[in-house]
Amino acid sequence: MRRTYFNFVVVLASLGQLGRDDGLRQLVREAEDAAPNDFPGYWRIFAAYSHKDHHAHFIDGLRRSGLSVAR
Repeated sequence: MRRTYFNFVVVLASLGQLGRDDGLRQLVREAEDAAPNDFPGYWRIFAAYSHKDHHAHFIDGLRRSGLSVAR
């Protein structure tokens, strides 16, 4: 996996929704180190056409993984 912010959050959201926590702490630290300054702005630009329910599900997965995310 390329170690980019987007890849980190996709994996974290997926594992969070699955309830998997094996090895997430290191991945969370790497994601936090790579995070853009404006996550909501980043997401609006990157996924401008995503449905609000899909966005909420994605954010929920990130929170379940342990990543601190502002709405």
